[in-house]
Amino acid sequence: MLEDLNNVLNSGDVTGIYQEKDFEDITQACKQECIKRQIPPTRMNIFTQYLIRVKKNIHLIIAMSPLGNQFTTRLRMFPSLVNCCTIDWFTEWPEEALIGVGKGQLADYEQELAIEGKIPVLVEMFKNLHKSVEKLSQRFLAELRRYNYVTPTSYLELLQLYRTILSEKRRDLNQQIQRLKGGLDKLIAANDAVEEIKITLKDMQPKLEQASIDTIKMMEKLKVDKQEADDTQKIVAREESEATKQQEEATQLATQAEASVADANRTLELTIVEVQKLRKEHLVEIKSLGSPPNAVKVTLAGVVILMQDYIKQNGGEIILTMKEGQIGGKKEENFFETARKYLLSDPQKLLDQLLKYDKDSTNPAHIKKLEEKVIPQPEFNIDAVKNCSFATKFLYMWVKAMYDYYRVYTETKPLRDQLVAMRKIVEEKTAELKIKKEELERVNAKIRELEEMYNQKILEKEDLQNKMKECEIKLERAQKLTEGLSEEKERWGRDIKSLQAKVELLPGDSIVAAGMVAYSGPFTSHYRTSMEGDWVLKLGVVGVAHSEGVTMRQFLGDGVKIQAWNIAGLPKDDTSTENGIIIDKSRRWCLMIDPQNQANKFIKNMGRDNAEGIDVVKISDVNLMRTLELAIQFGKWVLLENVGRELDPSLEPILNQQLVKSGTSYTITIGDKQLTYNEKFKLYLTTTIPNPHYSPETFVKVTIINFAITASGLEEQMLAQIVALENPALEQKKIEIVKKNAADKKQLLAIEDSILKSLSDQKGDISEILLDETLINKLQTSKRFAAEINQRVKDSKITEAQIDEVRESYRPVAFRSSLLFFCITDLANIDPMYQYSLQWFTKLFVLGVENAQPSTVIEERLKNLNDYFTYSLYENICRSLFERHKLLFSFMLCVKILQGAQMMDDKQWRYLLAGPQGDIKIAHNPTAWISDNAWPDIYRQIKGMSTLDAFKGFDQFFIDNTDMFKGIWDSSQPQKEQLPEPWQGQLTQFEKLIFLKALRPDKLVPAVQDYIDQQLNPKFTIPPTFDLEKCYKDSSPMSPLIFVLSAGSDPVADFLKFADEQNMAKRFDSISLGQGQGPKAERMVKDAIQRGGWVLLQNCHLAISWMNDLERICEELNENIHKDFRLWLTSMPSNSFPIPVLQNSVKMTIEPPQGIRANLMRTYKNLDDKELSDCTKQDIFKKLLFGFCLFHAIIQDRRKFGAIGWNIPYEFTNEDLTVCKRQLKMLLDEYDKVPYKVIQYLGAEINYGGRVTDDKDVRLIKTIIKKYICHEALRDGYKFSESGIYVSLASTNQEGYLNYIEQLPLNPDPEAFGMHENAEITNSQNTTRVLLETVLSIQPRQSSGTGKSREETIEEIATFVQSRTPEVLPFDDIFKKYPTSYEESMNTVLVQEVIRYNRLLATMKESLINVKKALKGQIVMSDELESLANSLFDNQVPLMWADKGFLSLKPLSSWTNDLSARINFLQSWIDNGTPKVFWISGFFFPQAFLTGSLQNYARRHVIAIDKLNYEFKILDTLSPQDIDEKPEDGCYVFGISLEGIRWDYKKHYITHPRPKELYSELPLVWLLPCIEKEYPKDLVIYQCPLYKVVSRAGTLSTTGHSTNFVTFLELPSKDSEEQWIRAGAAAFLSLRY
Repeated sequence: MLEDLNNVLNSGDVTGIYQEKDFEDITQACKQECIKRQIPPTRMNIFTQYLIRVKKNIHLIIAMSPLGNQFTTRLRMFPSLVNCCTIDWFTEWPEEALIGVGKGQLADYEQELAIEGKIPVLVEMFKNLHKSVEKLSQRFLAELRRYNYVTPTSYLELLQLYRTILSEKRRDLNQQIQRLKGGLDKLIAANDAVEEIKITLKDMQPKLEQASIDTIKMMEKLKVDKQEADDTQKIVAREESEATKQQEEATQLATQAEASVADANRTLELTIVEVQKLRKEHLVEIKSLGSPPNAVKVTLAGVVILMQDYIKQNGGEIILTMKEGQIGGKKEENFFETARKYLLSDPQKLLDQLLKYDKDSTNPAHIKKLEEKVIPQPEFNIDAVKNCSFATKFLYMWVKAMYDYYRVYTETKPLRDQLVAMRKIVEEKTAELKIKKEELERVNAKIRELEEMYNQKILEKEDLQNKMKECEIKLERAQKLTEGLSEEKERWGRDIKSLQAKVELLPGDSIVAAGMVAYSGPFTSHYRTSMEGDWVLKLGVVGVAHSEGVTMRQFLGDGVKIQAWNIAGLPKDDTSTENGIIIDKSRRWCLMIDPQNQANKFIKNMGRDNAEGIDVVKISDVNLMRTLELAIQFGKWVLLENVGRELDPSLEPILNQQLVKSGTSYTITIGDKQLTYNEKFKLYLTTTIPNPHYSPETFVKVTIINFAITASGLEEQMLAQIVALENPALEQKKIEIVKKNAADKKQLLAIEDSILKSLSDQKGDISEILLDETLINKLQTSKRFAAEINQRVKDSKITEAQIDEVRESYRPVAFRSSLLFFCITDLANIDPMYQYSLQWFTKLFVLGVENAQPSTVIEERLKNLNDYFTYSLYENICRSLFERHKLLFSFMLCVKILQGAQMMDDKQWRYLLAGPQGDIKIAHNPTAWISDNAWPDIYRQIKGMSTLDAFKGFDQFFIDNTDMFKGIWDSSQPQKEQLPEPWQGQLTQFEKLIFLKALRPDKLVPAVQDYIDQQLNPKFTIPPTFDLEKCYKDSSPMSPLIFVLSAGSDPVADFLKFADEQNMAKRFDSISLGQGQGPKAERMVKDAIQRGGWVLLQNCHLAISWMNDLERICEELNENIHKDFRLWLTSMPSNSFPIPVLQNSVKMTIEPPQGIRANLMRTYKNLDDKELSDCTKQDIFKKLLFGFCLFHAIIQDRRKFGAIGWNIPYEFTNEDLTVCKRQLKMLLDEYDKVPYKVIQYLGAEINYGGRVTDDKDVRLIKTIIKKYICHEALRDGYKFSESGIYVSLASTNQEGYLNYIEQLPLNPDPEAFGMHENAEITNSQNTTRVLLETVLSIQPRQSSGTGKSREETIEEIATFVQSRTPEVLPFDDIFKKYPTSYEESMNTVLVQEVIRYNRLLATMKESLINVKKALKGQIVMSDELESLANSLFDNQVPLMWADKGFLSLKPLSSWTNDLSARINFLQSWIDNGTPKVFWISGFFFPQAFLTGSLQNYARRHVIAIDKLNYEFKILDTLSPQDIDEKPEDGCYVFGISLEGIRWDYKKHYITHPRPKELYSELPLVWLLPCIEKEYPKDLVIYQCPLYKVVSRAGTLSTTGHSTNFVTFLELPSKDSEEQWIRAGAAAFLSLRY
């Protein structure tokens, strides 16, 4: 993407982005531009015009984080990001912005949060918080090297949290106040009710007596009236019986009558239903008939006859017409025409009449006529009429139904008449009965009235009695309530006042709480306490009311919840509690730095109690996103373990909580999936990286919490552990009490809530509450239960105190173990492989408790536990440490224990490590025995010591009494010398270490060893020998065994030997990891797991990309795998190696032990008597084998001396010794005479010498082996060194050799190696420096005030160096002045030197100008320029200068001085001609100078140059200033330094150097060419190698010369050449300073 952006910025184009159809649009849009500009509209020109338009209109805003190397790399790779952009740095917000944003965020919530008028001071406080955390983060980085980024987003989070916390706390406090107030009001009302009820009872007593009298009178009156009513009741009852009988008879008649007409009624009803089907048009159809059928006429005749009254009512009558075919005569009734005229004229009316016809009032005459005219007619039947028309049928049915009904109705008429008569009698009887009843009712009403009055009196009496009883009950209950809750009443009253006071302080307290939740997570406890305390002070300064000494724990902590957390595994220390609160209150998901898996354990335990459950996944899990998606939807918790330094981008939506409101719920989009978001979902992230460096972007997304265990938290855990092991019942009882107390406190709170809720939920006044017996009983029960719990809690506290008293006796062991754990966690800062988990530490602790010496005396038992576990830990840690770190660990262990015992002064400790601070004016050197070069540093140390209380006045004492300290200065063991009084008696042993560091830093290491011996035990300075079998026994199928490699070490031989011993030689697989080997290795592991084999994965550091898979494989190992399976790993130290694997593995380092004694001890512990006797010549074999073992130890331990030991530090291995041992046995078995030369050759030039590449080192190893493998070595007591400490033993067994080795010194003197004691000084000083610097590097740093920025310092240095850099020499002028000449080869030497130096000077000049421009941003800071700037800042010679320059080890400041001196030497040569004396150190290429001098001689004397050599004549009576003329032949040189030897000016040969004089100067040397040299007969000539610099090692250049070695100097000596070879004597042209 950045490449495309770079192209857009640079040219406006991105290659390959446009398709053909895009070019068509571009041509159409931009062709006119070409025409307008009179440019040929070619495709190229059109596209160019398009790009001009793009560049004119495109706007890019690119945002990048400037942290880390990635930003710098991007700028270098894509220069348009600098050249084509306006760069704007968005750094921290200014104070004005913080204030403005703060006011804006709070303004809308002013009333809601009840902070009216307080916003200005609150915002000022927010600003102070934010700024203070910015400063604290800088200090955090400076002191603990931990990163914490404070961004504007952090400030917005602070404001958001403040609003949330303040509103929640205000709501919570108000609820508490209302809850308590409701309960308190009820109790106050109950108190008031007691007095009121007593008065009421007194008033009600006379009323109750009067009511009893009135009730008796009313009872007598009621008795008389009731007798009269009974008589009347009897009469009425008799008459009512008769009337009821007659009523029954009438009802029976009515039933008969109704039954008689029921069929007719049903038929009629059915007919009416059918008639209703008629429609108007049906009747119109009949009317329209001209000649209707007879059936129609007959049917209509029936209708007309029955409706004759209706026709008459409407003014009509039956129409009479002549009979058809008759003339004159009598007319007859024409029913059809009558119907047509009167009925069918209005069909709707006809239908209504048919339906409403009064069937009970039918005229009998009409019926009779119907019987005469219609019924007899044959056409009057259903079959006839239904064929005529639809209407005729229904009209027929109507007529027939009316006729049938009439007949039935007339037949039942007598019955109905009888019914009417009967009903009349019943009515009369009923009327009489009614009168009687009314009279009875009047009597009864009077009785009822009397009864009501009587009952009322009874009720009044009972009411009074009930009220009195109720009052008595209320009085009793009110007394119970007030007396039972009297304590609560007082406490609730106090609590209300307290809570009301807290409400006023909420705005201020919430600031501290919100600040701690928002900012304190990444900090350690010390910084959190400091931060919180500062904020509380600032609250007072700005005038914000707050609780005194408010803390987040007090303000947000819930005791019951915290106790539940503790039970779930959260440590009990304050920092862990704060972490729990931050997790609980934080809005963002929490990422916990959890190197000891404390957070992991806590979250998992909490998750088990979660209703939805918890899923535990790792960042490498292939199902990670699927698990998260399901958890989000179902509201599960997710614990994401082993998070790395970068967060997976796919987690972005979840981490940023990108929720979208959808109806009543929320949704979240992950990838291309839209998921319903369950608000119960929670995400927790943990990392085991102890000090991860997360980017600011990560700090914005998550709340980072430092969950690293604290000292107090670990102490409590270890206390529980030790008590559980020593007294399991006691610890179990303690755990049960803690759980019970937690449950009881929770229950007490629930009971109080229940009491308050019960009181608050009761509506109405106190009287109603007092009537609720259930409530009062519930309150009494709750109170009683609470009292029982309180008593139980009190009893538990007493028991717990008794248990704690017993437990506390074990605290010293817990305290010690806590100290030791933090001692080993510091080791990870020294080497990334030094990782140890708390689980591993705890397991070791348990083993220590089980194996420590038992004792019934507690004090003795505690001592045994501490001693055993401390050494056990030392042993286990030592096997995983490199040799160079074992003494360091012992020292740290010792100091940590002393600090825990308050026996170490922290200022003195800091001074020992860091030395004096600030500028110290150097006093004049008052001694003759301290060199002026050494004095400044010694005085600076002594002056600085005087600032410590124990050394007050020591600086002046030293200057006034220097001679009293000369013995210490000269001593070979100054650590054992007495100090002058009074200091010897005043100073502690540790304070003497401080003094020794000042005067003799080279002997601080043995002094530290003595100190450890005294304070702990001598065994803490003797690292245990490597024991692979013991390591194997400590392992398990689930814990890998890791060989931590060092350069040249190869543990495979040891592994193969051990595999053979364990019968696993044929059951193991091995693979060397590298590209593409990962899958193969994984298959090997899976196969071995199944069959119980071993797998050796070598060189894990070469497969960094596969390390995540290795971690996954190790995590999947469980208890179900084959018990014989083991995973073996080898790796160089690597930051990429998985920390969880390291923490839970058995780590081993295989490298030569430091020191001759340790090396021999390891060798002989691996030999047994069978091996020592496995030769035909046992005595010779044992003696020469001891010589080989000592030789092996000597050549390995020589490396500690640096270049004086070996030019190149070779990594000799135990395998080399093993081969020598086998060859020695073979040669001794095969030859009668010991072949020493063969053995020497095989050892020095084949077995060991195969590794040796430098010819001077070859000479050295050949010389050394002659000392140890020789005929003299067979003699008992033969001295391998002058001291006689290392001698050839009489043949013995393994135990005898081990006993002898144990007597050898821990730190061998240089004489054991054939070196002068001065050789030890440089090595010892370096060892001391590395020891103290390493220990200092893991101590918290002391922050200092801010000075110049790094860039300003670099620019200043660059300017200074620029001012000191000589100008480029004028080559052309020099070449003219010193042309190439046959007679003078030195001209060519000079010209070549000028060319070389000019190349360097030109590079320096250009690069210094460019680096200053790059610092100002004028040009891009390239890799080379950045490297140059870094070197300038570090006072090192930049690589680009070193590549072009002369070989040098000097720091930059000395190097520039050296360069100036060299240029001055050349300038003097140029100005004054060929020098009389040459400063040989000033040559860039001294080999050319030596060749040039030989060439001059050869040409002058006409001798072949390859026949010439130099004769080295030492002119120790002359100085360079004494030389007036050049020698006729050869040349004079000076400037050569000697190491390991010095020139004896009196005896005129080399001899041993003076004590503490590391380098001495060789006198003036006359290099005289000659064909044959004459050597003095009484002296030996030492071929002394001459090097350019003291590193000695060099490479062969293209010229055929070494880059370092110059030539051999022939120096006369009284001693043998072998002595000087072993001593590492050499000469140099340039030193380090």
